[in-house]
Amino acid sequence: MRLQLDLSPYWEVKEAPNNQRIAVLRIEQKPDVIITYGPMQIRPRRRAAWIQEEVGRRVPDGSRIEFSNFRDGTTSTGWPLSSVDVSIFDADNNLIEYRVCAFYTFMEHVATATAHTGTVDSFEANREEINRIFVSGMPDWQQIASIEAVWDIAPRTVRQLPTELNETIKSGLASLDEKKWADASATFKRACEDDATLEPAHFLAGVALGALGRHEESIAPFTKAIELNPKRIASHYNLALANFELGHFENALSGFRKALELDPKDFLTQRKVVQSLY
Repeated sequence: MRLQLDLSPYWEVKEAPNNQRIAVLRIEQKPDVIITYGPMQIRPRRRAAWIQEEVGRRVPDGSRIEFSNFRDGTTSTGWPLSSVDVSIFDADNNLIEYRVCAFYTFMEHVATATAHTGTVDSFEANREEINRIFVSGMPDWQQIASIEAVWDIAPRTVRQLPTELNETIKSGLASLDEKKWADASATFKRACEDDATLEPAHFLAGVALGALGRHEESIAPFTKAIELNPKRIASHYNLALANFELGHFENALSGFRKALELDPKDFLTQRKVVQSLY
């Protein structure tokens, strides 16, 4: 499974080694901005170390890296998204590359996308388009070989899902991929009715309802998902987010704090805790 970005026809997409993709924006027949993105990974235990490693990929030896303008928010479909500007200088303090790195969290998986330019001006000229692309990021659900892989964190294993429910959930994920929120909601509701103990179905039912803006209705499936699997951070976070959207700030604060208990280094949740206090 890898990251999927909404690229306009102005971008030329090429396959690269290690399941990577390279998208090139051509201006006057010369590559001006390049975006690299690739496979998704199991959510790391140490997020800060993971970000540091991703930012420093393919940086020449002896270079100096400066970070600026750290931002956090969500994608167009509500997934956590953080980004940071990165300037890379050579030994003589000359700027050799300017990068903007985006970091995604999709349940228990993470992914990155990086825009590379030669100058800050090149990025600024295309900032609106690059931001639009970054915000469009979502998993390429069609590439899931096994639905269990979405929920499993190594070395933990999860029980085998019945074949018919596998297909039901896959159908709902396809609807999510196509932004057909109502179809996805109906599909995940059916999956919950088929097997009330199927925790991922309840979680996704809440996600689909949230995408429809039906936050009040999303409370019940998120609550059920937590009852079935109290260790899934995403369920606590999304339940808290629903309460936050409804103005139930005490409940939201409680939920965000629970998510932080499970992952104390989650920056986005830390910010939501502060927002819930004021």
